[in-house]
Amino acid sequence: KTSMYKHFRTKEELILAALRLRDERFRNWLVRRMEELSDTPEKQLLAMFDALEEWFAEPGFRGCMFIKASSEYQEADHPIHKQSADHKRMLESHMTNLAEQAGLTDPGAVARQLLLLKEGAIVTAHMGQSEHPARDARAAAQRLVEAHRPR
Repeated sequence: KTSMYKHFRTKEELILAALRLRDERFRNWLVRRMEELSDTPEKQLLAMFDALEEWFAEPGFRGCMFIKASSEYQEADHPIHKQSADHKRMLESHMTNLAEQAGLTDPGAVARQLLLLKEGAIVTAHMGQSEHPARDARAAAQRLVEAHRPR
C-alpha cells in the first residue's frame, strides 16, 4: 500500500489512472475487434455485440469499470465521474461515425440507442440475468439498424 502511494497521492488519483488505462485498452480492443469481425460500417455496429459476447465469456469478466466507478462517484463534476462519462462519450462518437458511414438515418440517435443496448447487455451479463445478453441485444440492434436504413 505504501509503495502505491509513492506514485499516487490519493485513492482517487489511482482510480483515475486505472480508468484511463482501462479506457485506452478497452476502446482499442473493442474497435479493433469490431473491424476484425466485419468489413462494413453497418456490420461493425452489430459486431460490437459479438465482441461483447466474447468479453462476457472471459473468466475474469466483472462488468463495466466505468459504470461501477460512476455509481461510486455520482456527482457529475467529480473527476472520476467525468472520466467514466468521457469513456462513454468517446464510444458514442465512434458509433455515430460508423452510423454516418453506413448511411443510416439519424446516426446520432442510432448510436445512442445501440449504446443503451450495449450498457443493458453489460449489466445483464454482470448480474447473470440472461444466458445470452449480447445475442439478445444484437437482435434488437439488428432491428434498429434496419429501421434506420434509407428507403
